[in-house]
Amino acid sequence: MLPWQQVKDKSGKIINTPGDADSATDGDMDIAYSLLLAHRQWGSEGEIDYLASAKDILDAIMSNEINRSQSLVKLVDWAEDEDDVYGQSTRSSDLLLNHFKTFEAATGNDEWKDVRDKAYKVIQSIYKEKSGNTGLIPDFIVQSKGEYQPAEADFLEGENDGNYSWNSSRTPWRYTLDYLLTGDERALPQLKKMNDWIKAETDGNPENIQSGYTLSGKAVEEGNSISFVAPFMVSAMVDSSNQQWINRLWNRTIQEQDDDDYFANTIKLQTMIVASGNWWAP
Repeated sequence: MLPWQQVKDKSGKIINTPGDADSATDGDMDIAYSLLLAHRQWGSEGEIDYLASAKDILDAIMSNEINRSQSLVKLVDWAEDEDDVYGQSTRSSDLLLNHFKTFEAATGNDEWKDVRDKAYKVIQSIYKEKSGNTGLIPDFIVQSKGEYQPAEADFLEGENDGNYSWNSSRTPWRYTLDYLLTGDERALPQLKKMNDWIKAETDGNPENIQSGYTLSGKAVEEGNSISFVAPFMVSAMVDSSNQQWINRLWNRTIQEQDDDDYFANTIKLQTMIVASGNWWAP
């Protein structure tokens, strides 16, 4: 696993960000996934054994970023399983449903199936109990009295920890991939509800998408960041009748905007890969 961010030092050498060596669970999983893609593309008989490297990372993720007793994706590697707060909570954008299927196939470890099934259970629980009218998912999800709930404000990052905000903005893209690639329909009702809600909320105009909402659909932060616009382009792909809406979202996504920082541009690129039919699985 890697720290979530690297920077250049004064000599130009790439180093881990001083004082911030925590990993990012989704980042670690994306690295493993990319190595599996490299293995499929080029094989692992050359100078780099992509498959072995991927398996090493996946073993580390399973050991350090998964609460194995609950098959639950943890927030970060520093959260101990026994910690009844951080060790038993999750970040919605780390529930990479299709990645888990890929990891099971690559390793033969059926614990990844359990992780995938638990992720779907968590997602469905929030949708059923908290966001039936919008399909939105909060940034962070905690356990309370044996049930999964949106986190309270300031749980980990800020006042919108229990809302659809900068972390969960990625979920329309992340969750939809499993349906697009494998046909798994467990999240499909929620995705359809989300698509219907955001189109109605914005009058079909991507320029009206705000940078965060409560689970009931009230805007909590004004703005029109690509981080929130582009993922809806992917979730709309579940139904061919959404083509005109997808086209509008694409046109907004490719516009240059002042808020196009590394976060927004990363999401922009990856969602465009999906929407253009160029995302593939190992």
